[in-house]
Amino acid sequence: MELIEKHASAQSIPTELVLSFVREESSFDPHTESFANAIGLSQLIMPTARRFAKGTGIVVNRESLRDPDSNLQIGTRFMSFLMQKWDNQLSLVPPSYNAGEGAVAKWMKKRSAWDRDAFAEEIPYDETRRYSKRALATYFTYRYLLHGEIPVMPNQFRVQGK
Repeated sequence: MELIEKHASAQSIPTELVLSFVREESSFDPHTESFANAIGLSQLIMPTARRFAKGTGIVVNRESLRDPDSNLQIGTRFMSFLMQKWDNQLSLVPPSYNAGEGAVAKWMKKRSAWDRDAFAEEIPYDETRRYSKRALATYFTYRYLLHGEIPVMPNQFRVQGK
């Protein structure tokens, strides 16, 4: 928890977001590796890890991605990037983390006027659709458990740049 809080704070993102991603990605097991070669607590693949490790001094390899501190440092940088990219619209972060921000940008071009719940139901990748729902539900659960509050999430997207 201390590492999660440290890296969430350093990236100015909610601790509960990091907790939800780590829970859903690795069940808090730093040695987990997926069939897609995603590694560690944040389940980072090598290209993403290299992209977000730039400037950290971390040499990205299997061993460093199994290290909780290094993995969380890189993973939270990615999460922070996604939060900024989507103007803190939390519901777009999990599908971007799972399928890539390019896929979500493509979906948003066609569906940004849709309600969030309709958008979530029509995510074309089964894995990403299920992951996004679980990650958001876990985020809401941690928000309630840690702060006794349930965040409000408007059902309309904000048009970016306005």
